[in-house]
Amino acid sequence: MTVERRHITGFSNPTVKALRALREKKHRKAAGRFLAEGLRLLTDARECGHVPEVLVLADRREPHPLLATPTNLVAIARTVAQVWRQDKMADEARAIGAMGAELYDRLRAASEHLKRVGGGLESAVNNYNKFVGSFERNVLSSGRRMAEKGVEIGKAEIPDVPLVEATPRYNAEDAAQIGSAGTPESTAAD
Repeated sequence: MTVERRHITGFSNPTVKALRALREKKHRKAAGRFLAEGLRLLTDARECGHVPEVLVLADRREPHPLLATPTNLVAIARTVAQVWRQDKMADEARAIGAMGAELYDRLRAASEHLKRVGGGLESAVNNYNKFVGSFERNVLSSGRRMAEKGVEIGKAEIPDVPLVEATPRYNAEDAAQIGSAGTPESTAAD
C-alpha cells in the first residue's frame, strides 16, 4: 500500500478550510460529515462503521500537519500506534531503570547496616569472651577456694562458663580490612 502525503502550508488550504467548517453544526448537517479529533474518537467512529475520508496528523518534528486519505489511513494509523507503543515502552524502561537504581541504593544501605551489625556481633563476642576470662580468673577462682576451705557452697557447684568461638562471616574485601585494621567499624570511620 502506498502512502500519499500532502503537507499543509497554511490555514488557507481548501482541505483545512473544509475541516474547520465542520466544527459548526450547520456545516456538518449540510455536508453529512463530522470531525473527530483525537485517536479515541477516531477509534470509536471506526468501531461504529464510519470510514474517515481524511486524517490530519501533526508531527512535532515538521512544521505542517500531514493529510491522510482513506488509501493511506491504515498505514498511518499503524505507524502512529507503533510510535506510541515505542514511546510507552521507553517511558516504562526509564521507570524500570529508576526503580533499579533505587533498589541498588537500598541494597547498598542495607549491606552497610548488615556490615555494622556483623562488626557489633564480633565486638560483642570478643567482649563476652574477655568477661568470661575475667570472671573465671577473678570470681570463680575465689568461689572455688571457698569450697576448698570447707565453706558451705549450696546444692551445686558453679558451672564453667564456655567461651563463644563463632564469629560473623565477611566477604573477602571486608575480611582484608578487618585483618589490617581490626574491625570493620574502624575502617568505616577512616
